[in-house]
Amino acid sequence: ITVTVDHQLPTNDVHAKVVEKVRAKQGLWEALKFWERPKVKELWVVLIEKAIAKLWGGGYVQLNSGGSSSRVFETVSGTSSDDLALPSAGDDATWTRIYDHLAANRPATAGTDALRIIDQLENATAVQILSSLVSADSAAITGVVSSAATIGDGGAAKSALKRLYDGLGFSTDSHKQLRRAIGQATGVYAWHAYSILEAHETAADPPAAPIRKLVMRNPWGAAIPGVAELAEGPVSDAGTFRIDFQQFLNYFGTAYLGMVGA
Repeated sequence: ITVTVDHQLPTNDVHAKVVEKVRAKQGLWEALKFWERPKVKELWVVLIEKAIAKLWGGGYVQLNSGGSSSRVFETVSGTSSDDLALPSAGDDATWTRIYDHLAANRPATAGTDALRIIDQLENATAVQILSSLVSADSAAITGVVSSAATIGDGGAAKSALKRLYDGLGFSTDSHKQLRRAIGQATGVYAWHAYSILEAHETAADPPAAPIRKLVMRNPWGAAIPGVAELAEGPVSDAGTFRIDFQQFLNYFGTAYLGMVGA
């Protein structure tokens, strides 16, 4: 499939996440709006992004929801992906599947699971999030939260947050508000894909279950909430970080294994 794009790229005068600049209309220099971390003089990212926006239909609005990693793998490589539902607790079969896939130099991503993120919340944090949502006075949200007692009880607050996440339409303002509140409170953004770059396994001392770690990358970069909260140790400028396998399962619900070269 051939997709032709022109030189007109969406821009923003002030965009804190972007460093690279291009010459826009009327000869003015403006920052690219969508590319997050362009520290070199390259435009291929935004050109491919525009091509995909045309190919999928619906323009940039269609891309704004993120889409699925499965569709991206198919679009870019022409091959499908193996969508692996992740268990909530570590098991050898899941680890081996991911480890072997990466060892074969094939691409992989994983999507955060909002319900698992909510399960990891401290009760006080769940109450804080729910209280902030209710104070916004959205009819869709207050319809789920029926009493002040629910807001003040951590367990009930978590249940209410889960009902909200499942019950509100994903593209609605109320759902976006909920995802934003979870992200601000926890540092982990719901319904967001991370790259899985490496898998490492070492023997424990004294002998016990092996130590399993993944190296991942947040495509939004290190400055965006969602990286530091998950990371073990420092986070690179590119957003890469190391995470324990069980911690990975606490936040992610699906791994997308691109079958390039399979």
